[in-house]
Amino acid sequence: MPSAKITRLRFSGFTLEEVMNGADEKEAFTINSSETSADGTLLRSVDYDSDGNEIEKIENKLDEKGRITEQKHYYEGELAETVVFEYDVNSLPVKETKRYADGGEEEVQTTYNADNRVTERKFIGSEGEVERREAFRFEGKMMVEQCKYGENDSLTEKLTFRYEKIGEEMEPVEIKHFSADTGHETVTKYTYTDSGMLTGSLTYDRSNKCVEKQTLSYDERKRETGNLIETPGRTVHRRTVYDDEKGTIISERYVDGMLVSHTEEKRNAKDELLFIHTREPELGIFTDKITRQEL
Repeated sequence: MPSAKITRLRFSGFTLEEVMNGADEKEAFTINSSETSADGTLLRSVDYDSDGNEIEKIENKLDEKGRITEQKHYYEGELAETVVFEYDVNSLPVKETKRYADGGEEEVQTTYNADNRVTERKFIGSEGEVERREAFRFEGKMMVEQCKYGENDSLTEKLTFRYEKIGEEMEPVEIKHFSADTGHETVTKYTYTDSGMLTGSLTYDRSNKCVEKQTLSYDERKRETGNLIETPGRTVHRRTVYDDEKGTIISERYVDGMLVSHTEEKRNAKDELLFIHTREPELGIFTDKITRQEL
């Protein structure tokens, strides 16, 4: 039985203040309606267009332990796929079977080590063949290698990780990436504060040329306030401002100095989203109101 119903209303052309101050809900339309269980697991979610037509729907079935055992995915009212989940004695997902409306089927098998960490994923086609797989290697609790394999079990991608103790935790300080498809190799090196907060990264190609630089900044409460990514010929910057007195979070995204997205969120004491105002060139200006009803 559902425990809560969540509805998201969209007010096109309205500011955050107008909606917070009681804008008439007749001026809005529902873009999503969902239901959750007592522990917050999604049971049902429906997306709508501005005319109230159903676009997409997800329905989940749970077992007595609250695990999702079946998921049905609908597009425009038609069943598109059904996913069945199976678990081991530790409640870890070990098998995921997708059955598509056109009769196709895909299966994902997952194996774990003694520490319940994923060591392999196999993606199996409708004929029972392994189409691709992923393998993960650990040293203790740290993943040191991730490999992806494609047709004929040929290597397509490889990641290797190096760690150092930063503050009280082991953190990745270097990740090497190799793509067999393109032959590209990169090395990304990470920097941290003494307490272990990530401050940025530098990515180099095979010729030791820097191809990406990331810089992060935080406020006194260790919340991210800036995320700057610089690549040759392009700069993307996300800025976030927290107004604790008003309980709002303003986030802006810039590309090459041009503002491309502005959002303003209002949350309650439980950090649940109540309102979000958005301004984007492609989407326009709108404010969403999220209501929760306990059932």
